[in-house]
Amino acid sequence: MQGPALGFCLGFAAAAYSYHEALAAGPEGRRLFCFTNPVPSRIEAIRMFVAWANAHPDYGTEAPLDSMA
Repeated sequence: MQGPALGFCLGFAAAAYSYHEALAAGPEGRRLFCFTNPVPSRIEAIRMFVAWANAHPDYGTEAPLDSMA
């Protein structure tokens, strides 16, 4: 993946992470997912998601953010 496709993917992942952080904020916050330790880089996290998505094609019809979470 390169060029505009990579930029779009990075932007979507950043927005999904920001959404997650907003939901997790405050005393009533709710996390959508937990990170491994150490936390992966953005590119590593995207690669992990792509590998998961390729291994689970039955989730291919889910909304992108739903399948990421």
